[in-house]
Amino acid sequence: MKESSTTIFSLPGVPSEMKAIFRTSIASFLTASGAGPPREFQFKIAGIIESALAPILDEARRAYPGLYFKSHPRGRETGPRPLILLHIYSTRPRSAEEVARAAEYIIRRISGSIRNQRS
Repeated sequence: MKESSTTIFSLPGVPSEMKAIFRTSIASFLTASGAGPPREFQFKIAGIIESALAPILDEARRAYPGLYFKSHPRGRETGPRPLILLHIYSTRPRSAEEVARAAEYIIRRISGSIRNQRS
């Protein structure tokens, strides 16, 4: 399906079928489009709950509108040390530096938030 300048693919949820369709159809489309492989940065954030991270991610989305941010809580938020796996993605060419800057931005904001809570 094509929506404006974006092509949307819908794949089955069965991993073996999804991988086969991706290899035989979508990978060649992406290569031909010049998009290249996605740029991704992922890191674990411990000691902060997702609701406290949400405003920081909202700021990052506004500061870096071409990037995709996704947080995945791991374990229980109410435990002694909540854990979040954060992914930052881009499919644009030459976006690795922007992804790295966005990660640094988030880390600085989290650090500042923790310092402000301790003051």
